[in-house]
Amino acid sequence: MGFNAPNFTLNISFGLNNTGVSGSIKNGTASNSFGLRASLAELKLEFESATTAKLSDKSNQTNYLNVSASGWFIAAAAIFVRTGQWIGSPQPTY
Repeated sequence: MGFNAPNFTLNISFGLNNTGVSGSIKNGTASNSFGLRASLAELKLEFESATTAKLSDKSNQTNYLNVSASGWFIAAAAIFVRTGQWIGSPQPTY
C-alpha cells in the first residue's frame, strides 16, 4: 500500500518477512528517505535512513544509516530492563 505526492512518498507493507513503513521526502536539491522494517521470520528489527544532497551538476553526496537488532538482543534487553540484571543472583538457603 502506498501514497505518492510530488515531493513525498510513503509505502506500508505487511508480510512475514517484511512488515514496515518506508518513505522519502524531496526538498529542493536534497532528498531524505527512511525505512522501519520488522521480520518475524528472522526475529529482526531494522531502521534505515539516507540523505542525498546535490553538490554540483555532476556530483551528489549520500549519507546512510542502518541500525538493526536481532530477536536475541531484543529479548536480552527486555530481560535486563525488567529485572536489572542479565543472570539471576544466587539466593541464600536457610
